Amino acid sequence: MLRGTSAILLVLLLGKSGLALGGEIFDKVSKVPSNLLTPLGPQSRNIEKRTTIACYDVRSGTAQDCGYDFRVRGLVKPDTDVANNGGHNHDFAAHPVGTLRVIAPTPAGPSPFLAGQTSFDIVVISHAIPEVSGKIETLLNLRVPTVPPGWRTVSPESCDATQTSWCFNTTVDVGVPGLSSLPNSPLYQKIRMPDEAHKDAVACFGTPDAHFYLSAIAESYNQLSLNLLSVNDMSLLRGGLFDIRSTYASPHGWHRTGQSADINTTQGDCFSNYELNLAVNLVMPTASGSFFEPTGFSRSGRFLCEPNGNIHIDLDVVPPPSPSPFQ
Repeated sequence: MLRGTSAILLVLLLGKSGLALGGEIFDKVSKVPSNLLTPLGPQSRNIEKRTTIACYDVRSGTAQDCGYDFRVRGLVKPDTDVANNGGHNHDFAAHPVGTLRVIAPTPAGPSPFLAGQTSFDIVVISHAIPEVSGKIETLLNLRVPTVPPGWRTVSPESCDATQTSWCFNTTVDVGVPGLSSLPNSPLYQKIRMPDEAHKDAVACFGTPDAHFYLSAIAESYNQLSLNLLSVNDMSLLRGGLFDIRSTYASPHGWHRTGQSADINTTQGDCFSNYELNLAVNLVMPTASGSFFEPTGFSRSGRFLCEPNGNIHIDLDVVPPPSPSPFQ
C-alpha cells in the first residue's frame, strides 16, 4: 500500500502568558487519486495522507496532553469552479472528499470528523484520498492543556489572541499531475454526447505521450480510410474517476490517468472499424510482456471493443524494444 508523506506537527508549549503572535497556518499538498486502474493494470492504489501530532513542554521536552479536533471541510470554494471540483459539475455535496481515522496509538474511525486528546503520546491520523479529483480542505485544531493553567503555544504561534489554540488548514489537491487538453488538429475532431455534469472543455485531457500517439493514430487512420478520427473523451482535467453517470462511481473507470481515449464509431459498430484497428496496432504494437491484462472484451492489442460497442484505445507509453542480439 502506498502512503503519502507524513506531516509531523509538533506544538511546543510554555507555561507563561505573553504577546499573541501569528495566525492560521495554511499548507497545500498534492495527492494522486487512489485506485488508478487502467487497462494496463493498477497505477497506484490506497493512497493516504498521514498527519502526526503531539505536544511538548518547551522547557523539559516532556510530552503533554493536548486536545485536538480534525475535520474534512469539503471542496475548496467555490465548488462550481472546475479547478476545485476536478471537472465534476454535479452534486457537489456528494463529491467524495475522503475520511479520517486514527491509526495510532489506538486505532479508531473512519469518520469525516475526529476529536480527542493526545494523552501524553503521539497521535497519527490518516486521511484516505478519494478516487475523484478535486481540491479538498481539512482543518486541524490543537488546544493547549488547561491544567496547570497558563499554558500557551510558542511554536507554531497561536492562531488567536488566547494563545491556547493552533489551527492548521490544509488543501489536499487530488489529481494526476501533468495532464493537458488535447489540442485541436485537422486530423481529428472532438465530438461528445451532451454532458452538463462534465463539460466538453474538461473531458479530453491526457499526458503528452497520449496526445502524441493519438495524433499519430489519427494520421495513420486518415491515410487508411480518408476519414477523420472522432474522439469522444479522454480524461478529466486532473484525471481520477470519470463518472459518466454522474454518480461518482464506475463505469468509465479506465479514464483515470490521461492515458486512454474513447472513439466514436464511424463505420458501423466497433468490430467493423478495421482501418482504425489497423492504425492503432501500426502506431502502438503491443510489446511482449505488456502489462495489458485480458479483460474479457474483444481486443486487438490496444484496440478494445467495449460491451456497449464503443471503441477504447489504450495510449500508455510504448516500452522501448529490446536490443537485437544480431546487432
